[in-house]
Amino acid sequence: LERKGEVKRGIAGQEMSRLLVVITTNEERELPPAFLRRCIVHKLEHPGAERLVRIARLHFNRPPARPFTDEHSMLALAIAQRLEKLRETRAERRQRLPGTAEFLDAVRAAISLNIEVEGGATWDAIVNTTLLKDEMLG
Repeated sequence: LERKGEVKRGIAGQEMSRLLVVITTNEERELPPAFLRRCIVHKLEHPGAERLVRIARLHFNRPPARPFTDEHSMLALAIAQRLEKLRETRAERRQRLPGTAEFLDAVRAAISLNIEVEGGATWDAIVNTTLLKDEMLG
């Protein structure tokens, strides 16, 4: 390699290694068609309520956290069912759909605040601030 005013140096490359690059998208922006033609696309479907509960159990049932109890599972199921309803109505209106991250935020908040399933104003506040974040942002 030689550039004007620079010392001439050789560049030694390493042997080619196999590299796997994973790019994720939440589909809020469209990726260029030329880029997509060079990719293998694997679309993950949104998990259903039962799978979301399993995800929550795996996510929260780790030391040093307290154990994820059957009560927590019931709470997670209620939140997952609420999330599914929200996804349906928001899809019809072409609004951003809450996903697994929002679900886990809602479960974390509900457990931390020790609320009961569909427990009135606190329940509504958790749903509105975790599952419907975009409405709060304007």
